[in-house]
Order: sequence, then structure tokens, then C-alpha cells
Amino acid sequence: MIQTEYTFDGYKLSIIAGYAEGHLQYCQEETKQQLGALLAEVHRPEPEGIQNRANFRNREGKGGQGIGYGCWAVDSPEITSEPDYDEWKTRWEQENKRSLEGYVWAIWVAWERGAGYMPHETLMKIIDTQEAIFAKQYSHEDFHEEWCKLVDKAMRDFSSLTASERLWYTVESLINGVCNGGIIFPYINSGAEHIHETIADLITLGFPDIADLLKHINALFPNGEPSQDIDERNDAVGAWNGEHDEFLDKCDTQFFARCDALEAALLLYVQHKILPP
Repeated sequence: MIQTEYTFDGYKLSIIAGYAEGHLQYCQEETKQQLGALLAEVHRPEPEGIQNRANFRNREGKGGQGIGYGCWAVDSPEITSEPDYDEWKTRWEQENKRSLEGYVWAIWVAWERGAGYMPHETLMKIIDTQEAIFAKQYSHEDFHEEWCKLVDKAMRDFSSLTASERLWYTVESLINGVCNGGIIFPYINSGAEHIHETIADLITLGFPDIADLLKHINALFPNGEPSQDIDERNDAVGAWNGEHDEFLDKCDTQFFARCDALEAALLLYVQHKILPP
């Protein structure tokens, strides 16, 4: 039974009964082939689906023989091997009444050209919505006991964390910090000591855009590197004397625009990568 219908740049999707939580399904027959090639790899709730969604967010895509289709990012507008791309791009811009910028996904189904293209941002919106659907059954309270144990372990010996534990710790700490005092909060409090690990873990989870925000803030510090000492970091921030306030406000806006998607992705990651089955 259809509960909610979504439209992404003309692609109609709806939530239907599936798994325990529901999942996105294609409403329009003419787009099933194109959406199917992309969504087949990103709508799974299992760890493989989580990894695939991160790959698509990081523009790595998926291609290869034996799976019946290939998906990869095409760098727009410098297209040299897509003879019908310009025609598709013109039609898309006319229908959506805006310029198409950035990456576009090229999709081959059964190694025959019959699928077409999809804008990168459209697929990202679909993935974010899909993860929000799956993550609705969870909350931070469900993982509170495990989180407290993880914090204790990290405080004792950060280097002892497994890769999955580290990702949960760094990304969750970032979210908590920014929500408490803006994106500068981890720098003037504890948090920036592991900022490079946080950046790497954001990319692993599939959020290179948020990772880039942290890289830009790092560049504001002397020699482009926040000190490991909290007092030295605060001295550096104080020396800015409000010079970067407007930039930091923009970073806050960009972070909070992606925060819900980041939290949903992290909840699914914790469930499938860390917690016992």
C-alpha cells in the first residue's frame, strides 16, 4: 500500500511495503529501467547497500560485468563520449527551468543503451530520502548504552577503536558538537584533536561535502592545521576577531541542511556495522 509519494526532478517514487520499514519504489513505467539500474544497489538496508550509497555520494558509482548494468559519473559539461548527452541536457534544463551543473550519472542496462542519465543531486536526494525511511525505526536512545561504552573506550585509548567504532565516535561527536554551538564548536572544545580522522570517516560514510567544510575551516588556522592543544586553538580563533564569522555562518547553514541525512546514514551504519545481529 502506497503511503507517501515523492517526485525528484520528474521521477516519481513512492513508499511501499517492503522489508520491515518500507522502501522506495518506482511509480512511472517509463522510468523503471533507469531508476532500477541506480536504485537496485542503493535501496538495500544491509551493509552492502550502505556501502553502495556511500559510493554514489562519493561519485564512485558502480560498474562491471556480470551484474547486467553499469553506472558511473559523467563530468558535465565536458562530455566527449556521450553523443546524446547534449540533447538530454537541453531537454532536462527546459523541463526543470534551471541550468544543470555538476555530475550526471550515465546508466547502461543490460549493456544496451536504453536507460539514459540522471543528475547527481537528484540521486543524492533519492538516497537521502531512502535512508531516512529506513532510519525512522531507530533513534539515538536505542543505542545509548552502546554509545556510552564507546565513549569510555575512546577516552581511554582512541587508537584502540576499530574502523567502524571510530566512524561512529567521530561523526556522532561532530554532530553533537555542531548542534551545541555551530561548526566552530569542535575546534574551541574537544573534538579537533581527531579532525583528520573525522574528515576521513565522513568520506567513508559518503558525505564528502561535509568533509570539505571541515577542510576549509582547518585552512583558517596557522599553517592550515588546528593545534592539538585546545588553548592554542582558542587563541587562534580569538585572533580572527570576527573576520571569518560570515564564512562560518555559511558553513553552519550548509551543515544543518545535510544534518538529517547524515544522522540517518549514521544510524543505519551503527545498526548494520557495529551492533550484533
